[in-house]
Amino acid sequence: PYIRDFSTWYIRRSKDVLESHGEEVTACLVETLRLFATVTAPIQPFNTEKIWSLVKPDQGPESVHLTDYPSTEPITPKQQELLDRMELVRNLVSQIHSIRKERQIRVRQPLYADFAKFEIESDLVELLQKECNLLSKDLSKTEGECWEYSGELGYLKIDLVVDKDLSVLGYVRDFERAVQDFRKRQGFKPGQLVAMKWQIAHLEDEEIWQKVLQNINWRKLNVEVKWEEQGLDEQLSKFFEVKSLVKILVDI
Repeated sequence: PYIRDFSTWYIRRSKDVLESHGEEVTACLVETLRLFATVTAPIQPFNTEKIWSLVKPDQGPESVHLTDYPSTEPITPKQQELLDRMELVRNLVSQIHSIRKERQIRVRQPLYADFAKFEIESDLVELLQKECNLLSKDLSKTEGECWEYSGELGYLKIDLVVDKDLSVLGYVRDFERAVQDFRKRQGFKPGQLVAMKWQIAHLEDEEIWQKVLQNINWRKLNVEVKWEEQGLDEQLSKFFEVKSLVKILVDI
């Protein structure tokens, strides 16, 4: 369970702060792996030895089996309450992801949600919004295709209908992800500014495309783009695409 939580929750949630607090986040994640290795070494000696070889301190023992078993302070009632609340939030996240999968609504597609009767701390609401890609909106008069939660965390209502404005925001995230994946495939480093020539090979919707261009965070993408009307060969050029919207040829 811990490795699953570590990879599917803690690392994913840490991505938002890696750019601004990279050293602190990395140090925290490394320390948790060291503790995990030393605690579980008696029951899985080979796996923890491998983990230890990757995260051991410079002056630390060569083997995890030469470390002292860690001692910890008992969890306080306040800490236990926070853990319990977080578990409820995580269960709710799983439910929302499940309904998205059932309705075939990708996570990068924002949805409207009404948090007016949601009774949790503001930082946990913010976490839920980021994890499930939800935008706050009054849905008290919205009927039809909605999903509702009622439980220990209060009441939450999510509109499952994607209007044109939401569609644009979804395509923006798809576009930014497509560019980042393309950069990665070409071997460019994070933060490296790259000059490219782009040419549209196929476009589904001109109106949505123009709105997408207006909302893209170009600084985040670290690309200098020169748009070309023609000249790039679709059979020979590199490319990336956003499904159901645009295919772009690239010359670097």
